[in-house]
Amino acid sequence: TPVAKKILPKGSHHESFLGTLDKIAVFLKELKRKDGTTIPVVLRPFHEHNQSWSWWGMEACSEKEFIFLWRMSVDHLRKTRGLDSILIAYSPQDISTKEEYLKRYPGDLHVDILGLDFYDAWHWKKVTKFGEALSMINQLAAEKGKVAALTETGVDKVPNADWWTKYLLKALKHDKWSRKTAWTLVWRNKSKGHHFGPYPGHPSAPDFIEFRKDPLTVFGSKD
Repeated sequence: TPVAKKILPKGSHHESFLGTLDKIAVFLKELKRKDGTTIPVVLRPFHEHNQSWSWWGMEACSEKEFIFLWRMSVDHLRKTRGLDSILIAYSPQDISTKEEYLKRYPGDLHVDILGLDFYDAWHWKKVTKFGEALSMINQLAAEKGKVAALTETGVDKVPNADWWTKYLLKALKHDKWSRKTAWTLVWRNKSKGHHFGPYPGHPSAPDFIEFRKDPLTVFGSKD
């Protein structure tokens, strides 16, 4: 539904939208470590904006509206609400060129992390494109003095038993640039009928262990 105009300045729902951002700011400010220091958070607003499923997407929101919406939201959180613990990630989906990636880019002052959501990785023929996309965003991040991350990826139920090493890891190792990807996030595990990570006994579980053992990957402790 085209609603961006209603939440931009002078729109009927502008103040209501700012109120929602205020609630987000209050929550994020409450995130503290045991010693009282603030926990930094990667905030990824208006993700996959190059798709059509969302109200901020290509079919419901113009480029001018999207950029204004992004900058307004980030400025409100940082400048008006004084939130200095967030890193803002930008993440279009399944792009392959720099031109595609920068379409609707809101500018370096309002983006900290160059992210990529990539779900077009279910077939081995797609791996090269996957790696090239990771290489491209990392080169762009280097040019801009930022970091790049694979902010969403995966295949529902992981039907390829070797997906972790032969698809994901191969793409991450595409070249020296793709290897610089700061982190990788697979989408949720809801149930055995809808999951993007393996569970004990899943056909891809052994391959996931090999993925974990690879020198390129670093995993946090469960403790």
